[in-house]
Amino acid sequence: MRSTLIAILFLTAFPLAEALAENCSISSIQTQAKQIALGYQKYDMSMEIDSLTSRMQRCKIPSRRLGVPDTFYPTLRTQTLRAEFNRIQVDMEQYANTGRINEFVEAYTAYGKALGFPPNILKSFTNGLKAKAEKSYAREKKSCKPMDVSKEMGPVRNQDSIGWCYAFAAADVLSFKLKKKVSAADIAVNYNDSLFNTGAKYVGVKAGSLEGGFPSSALEGAIEKGLCLEKDFPSEDNINGEYQELITQIDKLGRDEITSWSAPNCEKVYQTSRRLFPNVSTKDLEHILKTSSRADFIDQMANRTCKQRIKTNLKVSSPWTFREKSLGDEIDEQLSAKNPVVLSYDATGLTDRRDYSELGMHASVLVGRRFNEKSGQCEYLLRNSWGRSCGYYDPSYQCKEGNIWIPKADIVKRGKGATYVK
Repeated sequence: MRSTLIAILFLTAFPLAEALAENCSISSIQTQAKQIALGYQKYDMSMEIDSLTSRMQRCKIPSRRLGVPDTFYPTLRTQTLRAEFNRIQVDMEQYANTGRINEFVEAYTAYGKALGFPPNILKSFTNGLKAKAEKSYAREKKSCKPMDVSKEMGPVRNQDSIGWCYAFAAADVLSFKLKKKVSAADIAVNYNDSLFNTGAKYVGVKAGSLEGGFPSSALEGAIEKGLCLEKDFPSEDNINGEYQELITQIDKLGRDEITSWSAPNCEKVYQTSRRLFPNVSTKDLEHILKTSSRADFIDQMANRTCKQRIKTNLKVSSPWTFREKSLGDEIDEQLSAKNPVVLSYDATGLTDRRDYSELGMHASVLVGRRFNEKSGQCEYLLRNSWGRSCGYYDPSYQCKEGNIWIPKADIVKRGKGATYVK
């Protein structure tokens, strides 16, 4: 089931119990104990705890050698079982809002039994949620009509080493509308041309260090200024994660020449900058170095390389909401109209769908929807901006070339808002 897949991957990092059986060194046992301590709250570590305690018995090493009382590991085993039981219960309650919960019931019952809960209490809880889930299933099966515009979006982009996810998501939906590939880098540079960021640039913050942003504001700013195509201002170099380093280097070279007492050395800046600013000639660059400031050098380079901006009548809508039902309805309405949606969300769950630490706000684009008969759940197709590899994502999610099918329940749980253009 879903809940065990991440745990399986986590546990494979541990040495096999068989290999450890004859190793009675205290340092090795301490290492195993530390690994358990790192994972017992997030994963079911009961089997690993059993392995450790059996090993300690064989090696005649008492718990006090590890600095804990004899009751410590039995108590820890109960805690890790209860934590897993609680996670499954959260999954069941969450998924009951959007479809069936059959995939969780068996594990929930087994963990409840292991923890000594009365069978009638477990059955009463699952039956109540099943009734709710069946109503959700009937509703979602009817409304979750298939759509997929991922092929129209082109290959998944790679934001590389720079935190411009909001700009890549904005560029994706604009590219879809325009039917031409829009530059994410230009959107980010334009977004960073704010009063606050201009002040930061004046005191030495480089363009590549200005990361993070709101998709709605980025979209509005890009549409107002006019759109720049990817061929005129490349957003990806895909060379060992060098993009942030490259744009920072170009910015530094330009700033150094601007503040230099000697005549500008255009050739050095030109040779480095032409990968990202292909339409800026040496004559253009000479003019920029003479007329721009430390704060707006990259802005001027972007404006010069994007000479032919495209004006549109597109409008941005961003009905920010934190109520899960209304967010799902907003997404469904747009997807039903075959209109991709920028999702602002906590990305921690991409790598581990049951990690709710909320440490990674992110933006991606929802480009598809389908009803999964096997799970009884509606799913959304999320187009990320981490390239076409699928190695980053929770193994319970189906991924193909950077597009990931994620249950609607997980999307609305993580989602913070939806933005789209019309």
